[in-house]
Amino acid sequence: MSYPGVVDKGIVTNCNPSDITACNAKMIEELQKGDHNSKR
Repeated sequence: MSYPGVVDKGIVTNCNPSDITACNAKMIEELQKGDHNSKR
């Protein structure tokens, strides 16, 4: 099972190499949301 990681203010973190595909998808999703600075 792939785990997309943890998202905090647009920063995506991940610890397991087996989860890279899910993590990349989550990073793309967060980038599409735009600027996260205004959401603080």
